[in-house]
Amino acid sequence: MNDKKTRVAVIGAGDYAGRYHIPHLVANPHVALQALVARNPETLAQKAALFGVPRWYTDYSVLLEREELDAVVVSGPHTLHYELAKAALRRGLHVLVDKHVVMHAAEWRELIALAADKNVTLMPALNRHLDPGNLYAKQLIRAGALGEVYFAFSTQINYPLDRHYTSLALAGGGPLVGRGSHMAALIPWLTGWRPQEVSAAVASNPGAEIEASGIVNVRTEGGQLFQLAAVKTGYTDVDEVRVIGTAGAILLSRPVPYRPWQVTHFGPGGQVQPLGELPSGETTTDHFVRVVRGETSLRVPPEDALPSVQIVEAAYESVRSGRTVKLS
Repeated sequence: MNDKKTRVAVIGAGDYAGRYHIPHLVANPHVALQALVARNPETLAQKAALFGVPRWYTDYSVLLEREELDAVVVSGPHTLHYELAKAALRRGLHVLVDKHVVMHAAEWRELIALAADKNVTLMPALNRHLDPGNLYAKQLIRAGALGEVYFAFSTQINYPLDRHYTSLALAGGGPLVGRGSHMAALIPWLTGWRPQEVSAAVASNPGAEIEASGIVNVRTEGGQLFQLAAVKTGYTDVDEVRVIGTAGAILLSRPVPYRPWQVTHFGPGGQVQPLGELPSGETTTDHFVRVVRGETSLRVPPEDALPSVQIVEAAYESVRSGRTVKLS
């Protein structure tokens, strides 16, 4: 048994990290959360005091020079993830990266290769891939319970309208990247489809740098279609995804944020089917720690995030060009 605590730092200790990653790390008896990094020294000091974290930094390079670490969690603005993850991997650290992991597929492939070269773990924080409802849905689909699966679509309503989320330079875009990227990873993971062509459209957000909403259409290598819709706000805040086959359908839904996913299985005539026992799930943070400690194998490999990066990158290219983009 590994009795030594895993030394971790969180780079990008903002609002999401403060509600998700940091509490799980602090609660884990096998973790020593040694430091936090964020740009705002005042809120950073408050967060460090709140969670009892001994040190904090406003410069990640200083953290990496001074701290003896085993792993880092990379959170914060989307466009900074590549730089932060690359710096940590180069030092031989295990890295957990929040979605949207990076803005360009070439960057993510580079990080995958770097992690392999350093023999360390690179894990995308795709929490839906460790959720019991989503795991159960994947089992049903892969077992053929829906017959031939040919179409899927998702709707996401809710996106922050403040902080760095409104900055194109930091967020990389609006709801399409901040919310749609979740489903751009989830649907290929559920179905096994490989995206081939992408077209997209966005609605403008007057006076803002980011879009108000976006719709993405994807054609797969097998000829299946799926659609992603992400909206900044609406009558209710919700995530939904439907996967449709010749012998049934699955609806996955949850209120936003941080609620359990509900799964509904419809049979050939639309009847709701009884569910079996759902698989066990866990948080991405806890799973990452167990992988780093050698207690389990990686259930969310970095390749799981590549379809999402490809789709989002191609979607914005399609918006700029007005054309369908073929993926390499």
